[in-house]
Amino acid sequence: MKAFWRWTGTIFFALVFVFLVMTGIGTSLPIDHHAVCSANYARPVHFLFAVVENDDTSVYWRPEISRAELVSGRGATAVWRETDTHGSAIIYRTIAYAEDNKLVRTIDFVPGMPFGGTWAYIFSAESGRLAIAPINGSGLTIIEDGKIYNPFFRFMARYVFGYTQTMKTYLTDLARLTHDKPAITCAANP
Repeated sequence: MKAFWRWTGTIFFALVFVFLVMTGIGTSLPIDHHAVCSANYARPVHFLFAVVENDDTSVYWRPEISRAELVSGRGATAVWRETDTHGSAIIYRTIAYAEDNKLVRTIDFVPGMPFGGTWAYIFSAESGRLAIAPINGSGLTIIEDGKIYNPFFRFMARYVFGYTQTMKTYLTDLARLTHDKPAITCAANP
């Protein structure tokens, strides 16, 4: 029994040590980062813009969102509250809006939040050919200018998850809605 407690204590203190080292490394990483992800879809620009702009529908195509509600405004002044499947809510404020072209949202900062930032959704019309029939496709580029306040999360974003994982998930979820399988390209610099 004594050996069990010795091993349990050793494992516990080893995990605490690893956590402290990861947090220490995280404090040396920059709070700000810039990341970009892009994908092309077979749907026209106005369709993609309408889906992204109307966050209320995101509960149907984004599995990690359990609730999205318009708090105030519309279009260029829209303020949305998203609640994830864990019950955490984030408020997004629209700060730039050009229909079928660009949508920019920022997080309303609340003290204690582990992250924040601004996300620009840039839509582009593309023409292409799929088999023999012409299609009117479109591209979506998400530009994230993010901030990660918590040093442990900064470490995890830099060395474990990457800065683009959330945007990749968003573009993949959107592809499921449009029945596309786009190639998603991403780049990030901390």
